[in-house]
Amino acid sequence: MYNTHLYGGEGKDELLEEIKNRFQEIYESITSIEKYVDEDDVLTYTLRVFFNSLGESNALNKITYILSGVEYDPIVFIKEFTEYLAKSFAALKTFFCEDGKEYIEVHSLVTLGRFGIVIPFIVKAYNYGLLKEEICSLCSALETLVLRHRLIGTKANLITRIEDVYEKFNAENHSIKDICDRINLMKIVPGSNWWYAYWNNDALEYALRGGLEHSIAKYILWKYENWLKNNGKSGYSFTRFDSIDRPHLEHIAPQKPTDGEPIAAGYSVYDEKFVMECIDCLGNYLLLSAPHNESIGNKSFKQIKRPSYTQLIQQLEIVKLTENDEVWDRAKIETRNNVLKEYVLNNI
Repeated sequence: MYNTHLYGGEGKDELLEEIKNRFQEIYESITSIEKYVDEDDVLTYTLRVFFNSLGESNALNKITYILSGVEYDPIVFIKEFTEYLAKSFAALKTFFCEDGKEYIEVHSLVTLGRFGIVIPFIVKAYNYGLLKEEICSLCSALETLVLRHRLIGTKANLITRIEDVYEKFNAENHSIKDICDRINLMKIVPGSNWWYAYWNNDALEYALRGGLEHSIAKYILWKYENWLKNNGKSGYSFTRFDSIDRPHLEHIAPQKPTDGEPIAAGYSVYDEKFVMECIDCLGNYLLLSAPHNESIGNKSFKQIKRPSYTQLIQQLEIVKLTENDEVWDRAKIETRNNVLKEYVLNNI
């Protein structure tokens, strides 16, 4: 507004009023989305949309430089960028507060979090008026990419692998096909194609061999639960992540053996190999609500834990897996680990 006042010419009063109205809309949007995303991050995302480059950063420095008038006409920039900024906040308000409640694909991406790298794709999708079906498909594809990146933990630069399809995704060409094709390629490309192979199935399978970040493990188990519900195992609707009372990650075989007597409690001997290979692996994780998890602690599998596994389908799977032998041992953990790894490799 200061620059507009100084350099806006005869039309400055009209432009100042326009800017004021836009920022009124922006601040109204901020109150709706602040629990999901930081307003300064939205500024950066808008810069990436405005300049059509995923590599844009240091938004405040960039904007200050533009307003200096060295390379750009600051008044033209102010008119265009404030419009982009208002549209970005409006798009994200719809994304987080409306579509996140109605569409499981949007809810899944929002729940995953740490998705800053893909938010510019989302802003573009809303700005270009994509159908909800297309937005949901885009969210599913981007969710896969973000989840693989977090699971694999590679330091390879993800931006450089998707920058070109991002740039081609514009008002004239707003098909999501190239984006989805690129992500699918990154999943199946052989290791010899090193540029994209950091996120392929081999890298994902290797990442699943050890312990996982607990928030990611909970997320995978939540996705697995919904897959069970909608894969012929049940006729129920999707379970939203936020419908679970404080989701916890249960270690079925507890990290500390029950009263020092694991055999009597229904677990394997806690030798070094069992502790190193089985305690923190996907096969030994289970999704529970906080009250459920807190009530069973590291108590007996036979007497306490197993009888309590009655709520989710994945809990009932544990009961079925141990119906002939109520001991949660290495063999059963490995069996379940293989099932979950297959699910992840085929669906993520």
